Amino acid sequence: MFLEQTDSTEIDKSQKLLEELKTLRKGNIAPFQEKIANDPDLLKAFLEQYKNAYANDFTIPRKYVELIMMALGVSRGVQTTINAHAGLAVKNGATVKEIADVLRLVFFTCGVTALIPAADIFTKIPEK
Repeated sequence: MFLEQTDSTEIDKSQKLLEELKTLRKGNIAPFQEKIANDPDLLKAFLEQYKNAYANDFTIPRKYVELIMMALGVSRGVQTTINAHAGLAVKNGATVKEIADVLRLVFFTCGVTALIPAADIFTKIPEK
């Protein structure tokens, strides 16, 4: 982990929080999460929000949770969210057709500019 932070106490706090996050995410840490670890309070806030969102079992089937998260990423133009959650949606049973359905809904609501960063989904996420 590369931190700009130089205070060893703050680095220790961040490393503990990153380990907790890594455990919750089954070993996956996104690059932006390592970057925000420069401020352990910011990382802790993210971790708490992550736990609030993912700590409980969902009533909604996981495929749809991931499609919703992907749609939010598309609507906001966040490439990492788009790709990660499209992949998780497919892993949890979504088809290319279902991903396309979601993209049409986002297109209807947010317009063509929302589709531009999402177009790569079709070349990056293979159908199961």
